[in-house]
Amino acid sequence: MDKIKVLPAWAVLLVATGVAVVGAVAVAVVLMWLDLAVLPSKDRATVQLDALRIGLSIGVGSGGVFALYLAARRQRATELDLAHKAAAQMSTDADATERRITELYTKAAEQLGGEKAVVRLAGLYAMERLAQANPEHRQTIVEVLCGYLRMPLAVREPSSEDEQVSDDVEELQVRMAAQLILHRHLTPVTGITQEPNPNYWGELDLNLTGATLVRFWLGNTSVGYADFRGARFIGTAQFQGARLGSAMFRGCQFDGAAWFESTSFGEAAIFDDAVFMGDVTFENAVFGNALFDRARFGREATFDSARFVHNIQFEEAVFDGPVSCSGARVRIDDRRSRVLPTGWAVTPVAEGCPDRIETLMPQRWKPRAAVSVEERGMSLTEQVWGHLVGG
Repeated sequence: MDKIKVLPAWAVLLVATGVAVVGAVAVAVVLMWLDLAVLPSKDRATVQLDALRIGLSIGVGSGGVFALYLAARRQRATELDLAHKAAAQMSTDADATERRITELYTKAAEQLGGEKAVVRLAGLYAMERLAQANPEHRQTIVEVLCGYLRMPLAVREPSSEDEQVSDDVEELQVRMAAQLILHRHLTPVTGITQEPNPNYWGELDLNLTGATLVRFWLGNTSVGYADFRGARFIGTAQFQGARLGSAMFRGCQFDGAAWFESTSFGEAAIFDDAVFMGDVTFENAVFGNALFDRARFGREATFDSARFVHNIQFEEAVFDGPVSCSGARVRIDDRRSRVLPTGWAVTPVAEGCPDRIETLMPQRWKPRAAVSVEERGMSLTEQVWGHLVGG
């Protein structure tokens, strides 16, 4: 902030002396001119009086200028003082706000550690309100929610005779509420109308490594980096229509179906060592780098019309059920790594190729109906893409 230097006393004395000198010099000059001028004696006294009046006016005017300067300094000092007080008040208000946020955050965190499910639910919703009102804290609060979901969960069949299982059922409801909060605030548009979601928190990162997620739903969301390493998905895992900047599913276990239909994986989708025990679909999905090394597909796997833009690797991947990759496309480029399962191949898409692409599969696989390239909206003359087919 600007500061005004204190005007020393000697400066004021110097200016006053200067004003007197200017007035005296002005009078002296006029009187000297009169001595040199030829004037009647009767008019000389009047002219001398006027000269003295002029000199004094000049002196007073000079003093007025200095007084105006002092008034300007006083006004500037007042303005700076007001600005300083306003800044101090803003700083005080900001400190008070941060203290209030810290208090609310601490209280909500304590509630999340409560013994009763209703207390933990109250903590979740307090965190949600806090993040909605304070955008700069949203990533931190999402990390807290993810941390809660990473806590161990005992999964077993419910029994009315076992009180602990009843507690687990209540805990499951709390976890479902946490998952719902994440979905509600990571979805950029709402409903069929696709209106902007006023509660969208932005492309935040998720860290759910090792979490046990029940009926997990992340469909139509937009996320930055999503880390699910070693997570276990119980029930149907829904990611359809999601936009993931980069996703790590290494070592995940999907106990139920996994839906990745129309999911967009930006930089990479890493499913190394993942186990899909139920049906899985990547239909219309878009991959940057797709890594499925040592992944195991226990039931039907669908890659129809999927796009693999960069590297694609299925090294030592195992398919125990039927597979379909009708209309799937791979970018043809020698600079990109491509490791396909035995019997799979890439056929170039070029002008004059058949307008129906058959998926070739071993006898134990169930072939799906052929799909017209034109129906899929593909260009028959696109040279940089190839069809991925199983054989």
